[in-house]
Amino acid sequence: MINEWLYLDNSKLQILSSRRIRLLLKQNPLHNLCSIAANANHKLIHFMPSRITELLLEDIVHASDKILMYTRGMSYYDFSADDKTVDAVVRNIEIISKAADKIPEEFKTAHPQIDWEGIAGYAERTVLDTSVINYEMAWRIREEDASLLLEQVSALTNENNPGYLH
Repeated sequence: MINEWLYLDNSKLQILSSRRIRLLLKQNPLHNLCSIAANANHKLIHFMPSRITELLLEDIVHASDKILMYTRGMSYYDFSADDKTVDAVVRNIEIISKAADKIPEEFKTAHPQIDWEGIAGYAERTVLDTSVINYEMAWRIREEDASLLLEQVSALTNENNPGYLH
């Protein structure tokens, strides 16, 4: 049971009640919080991502899922010949790339199992110029990265969204 909360505000760490935390989140859902579950021997610190981080993670999950859905049953040849599918996949690659780039560094550091830097570079490796798409790179991201990314980031969203404040 979580009975204390740490609140970091302007580099000052404060211990607050759950009620006070709920009020803070209603005022500004972007606060970075971490909780402490205490027992007689130790304290476990669990960092909760800010609301903006949760939304960015959800964007990555949804965009990865869309890439897989849009290309289900397709070969590389089918994909590269279908402009609508290419446009949709490339747009979702851009969303993934932008979202990964915006995730706070401390969150990325806390989750090194995900190649955040590589993911943030997806768009620039796929869209070479305003009208030049690297079809092979887009397909490689679909084949090699989208499923793993969907699995890893889904696990993070489930892990970091336990519903403490509901």
